[in-house]
Formats: sequence, structure tokens, C-alpha cells
Amino acid sequence: MGKLSAQIARSISEQIAKAGWPVGEIIATEAELIRNFSVSRAVLREALGLIELHGIGTMKAGKGGGLLVTAPAYEANVGELAAFLEVSDVRIHDLIEVWQLLEAKAVELAILHLDEEGTDQIAAFRENFAAPFGDVVEESTKFRQFWALIAKLSRNPILMTLIDAFQLSLSGLSVARLHQPENLAHHLHQSRGTKRAIIDGILSCDSFTALTALRQDFLNQYRAVERSQIATMSRIATDDARGDRKLPRWIAFKISRQIAELGLQPGDSMGSESALLLQFGVSRSVLREAIRMLEAHSVVETRRGKGGGLRVALPDPGPASAAAVRFLMTLPITREHVFEIRYALEIRAAGMAAKNEAHIQAAHETHNSAALFQAIIESSGNNVMIFVSGIIHQILSELDAQPTSDYLQDYEKIIGSICEGDAAGARRQMKFHLDRSSRHL
Repeated sequence: MGKLSAQIARSISEQIAKAGWPVGEIIATEAELIRNFSVSRAVLREALGLIELHGIGTMKAGKGGGLLVTAPAYEANVGELAAFLEVSDVRIHDLIEVWQLLEAKAVELAILHLDEEGTDQIAAFRENFAAPFGDVVEESTKFRQFWALIAKLSRNPILMTLIDAFQLSLSGLSVARLHQPENLAHHLHQSRGTKRAIIDGILSCDSFTALTALRQDFLNQYRAVERSQIATMSRIATDDARGDRKLPRWIAFKISRQIAELGLQPGDSMGSESALLLQFGVSRSVLREAIRMLEAHSVVETRRGKGGGLRVALPDPGPASAAAVRFLMTLPITREHVFEIRYALEIRAAGMAAKNEAHIQAAHETHNSAALFQAIIESSGNNVMIFVSGIIHQILSELDAQPTSDYLQDYEKIIGSICEGDAAGARRQMKFHLDRSSRHL
């Protein structure tokens, strides 16, 4: 039942997106939805549970009731992206690496687009960071708001969405790290100092100063992660890191963490519903909502009958990626926005691939530009980069961006540098390729 309900939930969210995300409107009654999807009331209600869990809509009872669109598209879809990153147990270093690349691009664009309003907004944050330290949660919130403002000043809706999702998924890491008393004062002092330097660079339109400070800020984050020995998202599932997550989402997070910590493989059992209720100490409705969220991302599956219970599945990024593309296509995005992110990610990926050319050799024989690109990204070894790049290229396809005739020739040059282990050459050839491609915008 879980898989079918997840499919229906995705179909409903697609309908809402196509309708322009009409917050406050009833889109269908329960009877109409049952008839449209030809399913039982039980299956539909599981699907509606997912819709409510993701903050997209809720069922309004009574005369004139039905499925009410409740949340702004932005909040719901950022939450969905963040939820996938949480439950798929990505490596913290992978997440921070891609976040740093995106923030660096956002800083460059913020300087390029800086105006009087943006100057006032960023200057206000400098004063904020000069004020006395607040409590741990307050400081963590300030940092998230700072990075979100930089993304907003970039004027790139895709960057804003991705950075906000990364911030949300890493909020537990920030709180967990800041709760270490021996590191607290030192971390806050360091982090505020580098952020003030980033602000100074932006206000003076000095990209070198701003990007140097940004690199130092992220270097401090890498070091803090190493000191705290938090290698994957599973290590931050402590109760003090819950933040503002709803209880079902938090339980889903903790279940996914348990899978990672125990090294469970697809097909392994996690026990019966009664055992899980006892373990997590929540109501049956909360547990079932959490499981529906995990099933939506193929993290677990529920088996009925004898020998049934909750089983580990193989996480599937497809639904989260498709949902992100559907939402982003409702925003005023352009091919220029897409290429700004491609420059940020793909030049770096080409250099990383030069250290791991095994995948490239097989793809090279296909003489297919899509396969060659995929091989380059996969050879980066960064699963978050692979996930985000997949979203970006789906958007390009939706925007009807057709490959140029010299794509294959470009990739041949990039792969030639990769196979020689020439990281600098691979990055350079990727840059030339993106330059040529962007001229066709």
C-alpha cells in the first residue's frame, strides 16, 4: 500500500503545481480523488497523510470540504528536498562541499547584483553579528538567515531553493556541534568573524576578500565536523538536534539513522510495528506517518503477513529529484540561472573525476554525450553533487535546451584530460565547454 499511496501523493502534488499552487483553495473532495485514482479510501488516506506531512495540503471536513492547499510551494518543496537529504544519510563532507560551491557562486552573484536595498540588508547583518552572543539556537538561526540572505541577493531562484534546503537539512548538525560546551565560544567567535569578513567583501564589491573569508568559514566547518566525529547525517539524530522538525519527520529521521548506524542492507528487518512503537515511544499514527515518509523515498518498505514488518529498501532519489524539478519549473527561472549553477558544480566535478577515471573509460566507448557527462559527475564521488546535477540537467531538458553539435567533441577533450590525470586541464576544458554552451542561451 505504501508505494501506491506515495505515487498518488506525487500525482496530487503535480496537479497542485500545475494549478499554480493555489494556497487556500479546495482542489477536490475525497470522493472525487477516490474516483479519479480508482483506489480505496484507505490507500487515498495514506496518500493524503503524505500530502499533510509535507505541508502541501490538508483535508477540510464538512460541507464544501475537501483537499485544501495549505502551504506556500516554496516552504513545502524546500522541506521535501531537505527531508530526502536527511533520510538518505549522505556524507556530511559531501553536503558541505556542494553547499560551499553554491554559496561561493551566490557571493559572486550578490556582488554583481548589489544595489542600495541589498546593501542595507547585508549591512544590518554585520551589526547583528557585532551584538552579544545569544543562546545556541538563536545563533544557529542567525547563521541560517545569513546564508539565506546571500542566496536571495544572488537573484537566482534555483540557488535560493538549494541553499535553503541544505541549511534546513544541516540545522541538526549545527545544533549538535554548538551543544559541545568546550567548542561553543570558540566556534561562535570564529564563525561570526568570517561572516563579518564576507559581508565586508560584498559591501566593498571585493570578491577576492569575500570568497577568501567564505573559504575560511567552510574550512572551520570541516574542522568542526572532524573534531565532533560527525561523518554522516546519522550521527546527528540526538534529541537536542530535533529543532523545529515535526515529530513524524523526526521519527523518520531517527529510523533512517538507525539503518545507517547498524549497517543494515536492503531486505534486512527492522522489526514489527509493535516493536518500533515501544522503541520510539510514539503513537501509532505518528509512527505510520514517519514510515510513509520513508516509503516515499524508498528508504524502507512494509511487508504484510507472516514474517512481515518494516524492511530496509534501497533509497531512490528519483521522487525527490522529480518533485524539485516540478517546483523549480514553476519559478521564474532562466537558462542563465541554470548555467550559473553548472559553472559552480561541473568545473569542480571534472577536476575531481581526474582522480577517479575508472567510470570514464567505459562511458568513453559509448560516444554518447549524456553518458559521458553522467560518467564525469559520478566519478566525482560526491553523491550530493550527483543528485543536484541530475536536477539541473532535468531542468535544462524541460527548458528545451538542445545540445550543440560540438558537445561530443567537448566531452572528448574533457575526458582526455581526465584519463591523463590532468585535473587542471579537465577543469579548463569543462569551463570552455560551458562557455560555448552558454552562448546558445
